[in-house]
Amino acid sequence: MSSGLRRPRRPVRRLRRALRHELRHARRSAAATPPDCHAARRHLKRARALVRLGRAAWPDGGRRLDRRLRGAGRALGDVRDTEARVETLEALRARPETADPDLLDAALRRLRGERDRARAARASAPAAVRRIRKAQAHLRAHPPRGRGRGVAVFEPGLCHMLAAGRKAAKRALARVDDPAAWHAVRKRAKDLRYAVEFLEPGWPTVLGALADELHTLTDRLGDANDLTLVLERLAREPLLVDPRVGRRVAAACTDARRARWRAAGPQLRRVWASEPGATAAVLLDWAAGGLRVSGSAADTR
Repeated sequence: MSSGLRRPRRPVRRLRRALRHELRHARRSAAATPPDCHAARRHLKRARALVRLGRAAWPDGGRRLDRRLRGAGRALGDVRDTEARVETLEALRARPETADPDLLDAALRRLRGERDRARAARASAPAAVRRIRKAQAHLRAHPPRGRGRGVAVFEPGLCHMLAAGRKAAKRALARVDDPAAWHAVRKRAKDLRYAVEFLEPGWPTVLGALADELHTLTDRLGDANDLTLVLERLAREPLLVDPRVGRRVAAACTDARRARWRAAGPQLRRVWASEPGATAAVLLDWAAGGLRVSGSAADTR
């Protein structure tokens, strides 16, 4: 993250800059021709993670700003889902073990048509741009304020983030074939990944390794979620794929999804092995270069 925490003694200032950076790029991506929905949603998710990390810097815990960002992301969700279905089915067709890949062509043509129509309609992009502008105005009117505690201002948000992720991880590991449980832990893992990337410049060697681990984890869980989108579409519309290959496609998607969940399991156990409070304290020590910043030196603006 280019706008990460490079000066631990001014954490809230860096948080403001990082939020402005993410919202500016989200707005540009959504307003592009054609709109880059994937990039816009990625920047919005980063911004939401930063708001959650810095929740103690707002009187309302950043809830109003988070709601505005959530609305902007949802406005682009349908377009991104159509893109994900196409990408997943294209990857499945390209796999060497896929028998009769040509039988997927009709489904791909249809899904590509849906994707192109969703992109061309641009109905969602202006709505997202309007919501992002409102979020930018809200951030200007209600910026995060320091509490005189240096990087410790992030402790409540980081503890909450870690506790939510640990709970979601336990549920996913207990419900190994529940797509909703794995989707929930994916969202919590993304929050933690973006928070760690923001803190990373404080000690890149150590925090960078954790950020890489979380990146691998979220990529695996993202692939599994894209496979779920294809399976859900096949369940709603069985004739989307040629009947001669439909069952094999569903079986291949199910096996690939289960393999990604299985590979993610050990990572979940490693990332959320410790109590949230202890993990948060260690991460913030690392972000401050191994020395917690005293309140007298902290940025209070």
